[in-house]
Amino acid sequence: MEVHRSQQFARWVNDLVARAKAGDEQALKVAQHAFDELTYLRNLDAEPTEDTATLKRVRQSKKYPVWRLSHRSTSGNARTEVSAMSDRRIPEDAPGGFAPADDVFAALESIPGLHDNQAARDSARDQMERAHKMGLSMIRRAAELTQTEVADRLGVKQTSVSRLEARPDMLMSTLRNYLDAAGAEHPRIVVTIAGTDYEVDLEAFA
Repeated sequence: MEVHRSQQFARWVNDLVARAKAGDEQALKVAQHAFDELTYLRNLDAEPTEDTATLKRVRQSKKYPVWRLSHRSTSGNARTEVSAMSDRRIPEDAPGGFAPADDVFAALESIPGLHDNQAARDSARDQMERAHKMGLSMIRRAAELTQTEVADRLGVKQTSVSRLEARPDMLMSTLRNYLDAAGAEHPRIVVTIAGTDYEVDLEAFA
């Protein structure tokens, strides 16, 4: 995947690199996280079509699909938007002064200790992505549907489906509507009490 960065993002990275090289441990942690997320984006095989644990769609554009990389609650880790392109290139005169992010990668790579604990960081990201694929999104994928397709069936936007799949709780009726949009048949909840299984038919919550 070709990664582009804005002039503002490049300035932020350069400042971060300078602080990390000066011994600022917090800046080093932020730089490691930024590098890992940019590397994740660069290693994508194709332009993304839906949200993942790492990528969140922030707005829809006819020219440039724009995504926000996820962020930990780390002081100094500013929100950044990265435009993910595949076989298309952003014109040099595009707003924000976008350009290939090779200079950003090089600047981050110049920080001593950037790859400390790399294996543990990669493992944590893999676990985060696996967790994201479970739950409602797993049902949708089993039906071979995209978030956009489910959104069309529900009459909502793709971002609404993304938020729904990430929610820790919801109304039974909301769950029932989502499952119906995903093509689920006879949805039900099964619980085991004292060795006996009991079913709750979700069709009653339509």
